[in-house]
Amino acid sequence: MNRIFSICLLFLGVLSSVHAQNDPAKTPVANLPPLPASALVELFPLVTQADFVFNQLPVTTNAMDKDAKSALTMISADSVAVQGCSPSFASMVFLGGDRMLFTGDVYFANGCSYFRIVYQGKKYANLMTEGAFDYFNQIIRHVQESEKH
Repeated sequence: MNRIFSICLLFLGVLSSVHAQNDPAKTPVANLPPLPASALVELFPLVTQADFVFNQLPVTTNAMDKDAKSALTMISADSVAVQGCSPSFASMVFLGGDRMLFTGDVYFANGCSYFRIVYQGKKYANLMTEGAFDYFNQIIRHVQESEKH
């Protein structure tokens, strides 16, 4: 229980979202490079936990071990032109044991579907895979259905 509380505190303490204005034509945001595929491959065996805190939904998700590795595969190695999507849909943290591997934000609305990642002090932007797109849509549907009851 203490470990979970410590991880939650760590998660809340280290995540900070970088929010751009809604109109990319007025304030273009510099394109960020994607986190290289080689880094994603290196991270894969290290990932033991992935947490997503949804900013405007009353849910969080936590994936451990094999499921955490599956969460990592939602991040494509493809680049994205960051177009000032705001606000972020969720914040995320990926852990390897007790060590934070990387943090980031999920942008998933109004035509945006990418991850903004902070890894080793550098910022990246990677497109979502189709699996990620389906996963986040499933979360939204689940919340909408539960609110009906």
